[in-house]
Amino acid sequence: MYGLLLEAMYDYIKSNLSEEEWLEIVSLSGIQQSNFVTHACYSESLIGQVAEATAEMSGLTLDQILENLGAHFVTFVSRYGYDTVLKVLGRNVRDFLNGLDNLHEYLRLSYPKMMAPSFSCDNETPSGLMLHYRSKRGGFTYYVMGQIRQVGLIFYNTEIEIEIVRNTVSNKVHHVILKLHFDNKGFSLSSGKVNQTDLPMMKSVTFFRCFPFHVVFGRDMLIRHVGTSLQSLLPDLVNTRLDHKFELTKPLVEFTYENIMAYTNNIFYMQSTSEIDRRTRTSAPTSDKSQQKCKISFLNRDWLITLIANKKSAL
Repeated sequence: MYGLLLEAMYDYIKSNLSEEEWLEIVSLSGIQQSNFVTHACYSESLIGQVAEATAEMSGLTLDQILENLGAHFVTFVSRYGYDTVLKVLGRNVRDFLNGLDNLHEYLRLSYPKMMAPSFSCDNETPSGLMLHYRSKRGGFTYYVMGQIRQVGLIFYNTEIEIEIVRNTVSNKVHHVILKLHFDNKGFSLSSGKVNQTDLPMMKSVTFFRCFPFHVVFGRDMLIRHVGTSLQSLLPDLVNTRLDHKFELTKPLVEFTYENIMAYTNNIFYMQSTSEIDRRTRTSAPTSDKSQQKCKISFLNRDWLITLIANKKSAL
């Protein structure tokens, strides 16, 4: 966990309690320091420890403190210019929520060790939507709820009521379904559908030459075609299943065609199940696995194409 979150927590406590009370919270929570560095990494348990001690000092419940901390985090980071980033995520609340994973991807440039959550929306209506929040961390649901409410108020002048529908854990991933009630001005019946355009056609051979790292696959997840550069590294991909040759590391969902379709606005991270020898550029049992950043695009209603942008440290 980066110090930025802990700095915001300290700022909230300082704004609502005295310095003496903060020092007592430090003592109650058992943490070893009272000052934090923005880009330094700290224990994942610190926020929970301090939140519990703050709840004891203030008389509020732990859930109330966490929600207040989440709301204050939005206000705090706005002082450092992050409000500009938040404002361009969308013209309305629904666009902002659909762009949350892309926001975390952008923040990874400054915080490379960030363990970011995943978000997706469904069951959208003019009066709200369902937000799926997935994370490898537990205990941050109310913190996230506070952030969402504050973003709605500050950037979109919109009040958001939130209720927890379900909270489950599977394969060490916490999956929380939140029902958001708000004036969903951005909702339209065509939302989420693939729009057909009148763009000129391009021959597949030309397209594939432009993207030497690509994978074409169908509803059955069977790989039909790969780019020449990718094939030179992983020559046995064609006619095998995409989910057998790659592991999906982001978003934090099961690697299925249906989930891919639900996350087409997100950037995917896939890790090859085969290891690649960086010296010979061939598969090798003793080499490192490579994680690839990719974007899913449509060829037609039955076919998808994965455009892979490899890292300098990978391929």
